[in-house]
Amino acid sequence: MDRGVVVPVQRAKQLSIPLDAVRSSISAGRRKAGEEIVENDRRKDRRPASVLFGQRSRQVVKLAEGEAHAFTLAPRDYELFTVSRVEHSGRTSFAPLGLLNMMNGGGAIVDSALTSGPLRPLQARVVLSATDTFGAYCEPCPRQVRLEGQGPVDFHYDKASALLTVELPRDVLEAELVIDFPRQWRAGGAASGAAEATE
Repeated sequence: MDRGVVVPVQRAKQLSIPLDAVRSSISAGRRKAGEEIVENDRRKDRRPASVLFGQRSRQVVKLAEGEAHAFTLAPRDYELFTVSRVEHSGRTSFAPLGLLNMMNGGGAIVDSALTSGPLRPLQARVVLSATDTFGAYCEPCPRQVRLEGQGPVDFHYDKASALLTVELPRDVLEAELVIDFPRQWRAGGAASGAAEATE
């Protein structure tokens, strides 16, 4: 895997920049490899194409298609980014980030999908091979989060960054999360069901 490349993935990828030998500050940027930026494309989707999560900074960075993220590191410092492609369905966006407290937390994602059907609302399903604090970028705030086989679980949603976090039980070796989103507006009206973000 090429480091720093934003790729369309089901599983989150990570970028590590060790700087043991660097004696001065460093600035860098990440951009999708081989991509040409078309400045005059007025039809360009303004929704994020991918998101970065800084393991040390704990910040979510939203990137449009072709956009780069510039960052500066102090001498002998480092950052570890989880990079995840954003899936869109109507007004809903979702990108799993994995287990936020682990250096390789993106590797715990076995599968992820944003799906809907005629008899059920839009939902994201994430299969994990381990448990800890799970994180994902999503908009809007979910209606509820369920642990398959155990029912609804508590979650926190930060409106400013669109970061969803879920504390998963540590005694579970693997888990499947189901994230239910509010029903979307359709022609002829819409069903209600918006959720409030936790504080």
